[in-house]
Amino acid sequence: MSKMSQHTNTFRIPARIALSILFSLLTGSKRDIRSDSLELASYLKPPAEIHGEKSARKTKGSVLIINHYSREGFPVWLTAALVSAAVEYPIHWVMTSAWIYESYWKSLLITPLSRLVFSRLANIYNLTAMPPMPPRQYELLERAAAVRKLLIFARTNPEVNIGFAPEGRDPPEERRNNQTKEQHAPPDSRTALTDPPPGVGKLLAKFSAGGKKIIPVGVYEKSNRIFVHFGNPVEPVPAGLTRDQIDQYYLQTTMKELAACLPNSMRGKYL
Repeated sequence: MSKMSQHTNTFRIPARIALSILFSLLTGSKRDIRSDSLELASYLKPPAEIHGEKSARKTKGSVLIINHYSREGFPVWLTAALVSAAVEYPIHWVMTSAWIYESYWKSLLITPLSRLVFSRLANIYNLTAMPPMPPRQYELLERAAAVRKLLIFARTNPEVNIGFAPEGRDPPEERRNNQTKEQHAPPDSRTALTDPPPGVGKLLAKFSAGGKKIIPVGVYEKSNRIFVHFGNPVEPVPAGLTRDQIDQYYLQTTMKELAACLPNSMRGKYL
């Protein structure tokens, strides 16, 4: 199959690209995430529409904040790939280090396999892998180490963009199931913003203190089209706030700016 399938809004990675990535996973050969993202984006028919702040597409050394948009037939990697394709300079993405499940058997069988595959993906694409949210007790130290590694990377690679989804997880399972039962609901109403986990505001504050702009990017579907919307950079924190207030400022302001890049039905509590 030479083109990405788009039957009933279902997307599949083309076989040629899938085999090439599989070869890299097996051999450890490095890949360029923007090159792969541009190729993936080229298979979308019709192509994704890019809107919003034009200068953000030429940004260097910024932090790009995306919504964790995914649904059945639209994997979250496609969201990240479309943003990578739209920005002219490299993005160093933060990804989960494993899939986790409530099911005992899935946790026993799939979680370890996903941890192995994701570790190799992070290696070939030079990504930062973090424990899935919310982290289990034994993963707290691993997550703290990953955050430190990310901050060091940002400091030592000042022109490379950083990208991540502050929600850090899919919406609650019960809400997602209820929404997918709405057969006639428009695609952009199925995944609304959720609260980021603790620590995100602090991380954003550290990025900003290091001189990085924080730029929101919303990805959504409407009328069988995919949209990538770049928002305005988050304003620097006002003077005179305490450390906790600074963390809250960056958390709330960033999420509100991200919500402004999305349709009302996807803004959640940030409407």
